[in-house]
Amino acid sequence: MKYLRAITLIAVAGVFLRVATGPLAQFGATAWAQTGANPSTSRPPIALLNDFRPIGGADNNLVNPAFDAVPNSPEIAIAPLNFVSGTDDAMVQGPNPRTISNVIAGGTGANGQSGETDDPVASAWLYVFGQFVDHDLDLEETPTTTASINITVPRGDPAFAAGTSIAMTRDMRNSATNTIVNTVAGYLDLSQLYGSSSDAAASLRNADGTLATSDNGQALPVVGGSFVSGDARVTENPELTATTTLFMREHNYWVGQLAAQHPNWSGDQLYDMAKAITTAEYQNIVYQEYLPLLIGNVLGPYQGYDSSVNAQAIQEFTTAAFRVGHSEVSDDQTGLDNQGNVVFTESLAQAFFNTPQQDEQNGIDALLRGVTADNSQATDVYCVPTLRNLLFAPLVGGDVDEVDLIAIDIQRERDVGLGTLNQTRQSLGMSAYTSFRDVTSDAMLQANLQRVYGTVNNLDLFIGGLAEDHAPGAEAGPTFQAIIARQFQALRSGDRFFWLNQGFDSNTASMIANTRLSTILRRDTDSTSVPTQVFRVGTTPPPSRRWPSGSINETGHRRPPFVTSGF
Repeated sequence: MKYLRAITLIAVAGVFLRVATGPLAQFGATAWAQTGANPSTSRPPIALLNDFRPIGGADNNLVNPAFDAVPNSPEIAIAPLNFVSGTDDAMVQGPNPRTISNVIAGGTGANGQSGETDDPVASAWLYVFGQFVDHDLDLEETPTTTASINITVPRGDPAFAAGTSIAMTRDMRNSATNTIVNTVAGYLDLSQLYGSSSDAAASLRNADGTLATSDNGQALPVVGGSFVSGDARVTENPELTATTTLFMREHNYWVGQLAAQHPNWSGDQLYDMAKAITTAEYQNIVYQEYLPLLIGNVLGPYQGYDSSVNAQAIQEFTTAAFRVGHSEVSDDQTGLDNQGNVVFTESLAQAFFNTPQQDEQNGIDALLRGVTADNSQATDVYCVPTLRNLLFAPLVGGDVDEVDLIAIDIQRERDVGLGTLNQTRQSLGMSAYTSFRDVTSDAMLQANLQRVYGTVNNLDLFIGGLAEDHAPGAEAGPTFQAIIARQFQALRSGDRFFWLNQGFDSNTASMIANTRLSTILRRDTDSTSVPTQVFRVGTTPPPSRRWPSGSINETGHRRPPFVTSGF
């Protein structure tokens, strides 16, 4: 049985921000931010902003409009593109990706660690919130009409029939840059909730400023038998659906608060201001809670908006470094009541096929409590069996596809022309590794890498980045730490509408600066006990459950899990 951790109230360190009344000011913690008290009765009215972030990322950088992270923009490459010499798209050859997955991701370390080893520090929010952020930032375009790059299953495979294929096609690339195309707005703008186009945003809201819902405001709207939001992948797994639902409720909470404070505001004003506050809270959580756990405290304080910074998505980030979550995903999902009792448990393979009715029957709030109480899997090269050995039926009665998420990640690196680990490190200004001992201190992993790759210069960025010993104070190794830090530094300093630059009044800015994910969980769920630091687990991890690899039920599934995203 898993138990909720006790609440510990602590103050949040102040941060520097730009407010409407003057230059940078510093705000400390407030009692309201920790208790979730109703701001309509305890705070002055919230002032309307002078300018709001447009849907879709346009009109952000007025000096360099080409930097606007609008849908269908080309991504940026850190390292020179790595295709066969003399070509601009021929994939470099390397070990069979399925073999790499079996030997490395399906292997064990010198201390017995595997894909089912719990992280001793991070809760399941590490990968759940990480996937939520990823779906805000990027979505590659992979038509079924592009060239096939299927992965052949090798002889002696432990799960799939030898000679069968893991189906893949090539990503779309921009003709000018030869980098992949990002089909969604690339800022931290909650586009996974609000949408990346005006039409999508309009379809998801009501005239009174609230977002559309089902189940008396407790669930996302249902269209054609599926939940819908600004993210086409919102039903990829129940934890992602539940997190999107949480932020939908937060938006509607703020519409109610603002309408009570300002009864003369129009529906558009209520929508814009609630969207601005909810997005600001989300950005604050990303930089104050999520990133310090994932990459440590390496970004430093906010230095203000810089129009010379290009905030577009980085290929090495979307296609390798931010797929770090694939090693963190748990093999089961659990719902808890407010006493910590288990009310449902599903294997990950079962959860992929949930309908809205099943998600609601299980309980969205119960699942969110389970995420808080559960551990993430350790951030390393190992992956739970379900994500590597999933049998998947796109349509009832159709062929059964084979999905190995790790093998797909490796093949996708080659498809888009990512450099090797060493090539990328050198482009980052870091030294190249000379042996596998430089990468990892785990002798068994060193031997397995040697067996598969032969030389460290052949080690690809994705597996190599996961194999690195963690950087001090971080869940990631130093190469992924550098790539992720570069991306989020650009997303902060290159966004004119980043919340610290938006001009919120001082009281509202103070409230946002002290909002944690736990604040939103207390406010928008029926949970009666939420720990302050939901991204971190207590000293005694809950027991792990073990589930067999994925099987197919009779409903089929809308899309393969996680395949089109970093997480």
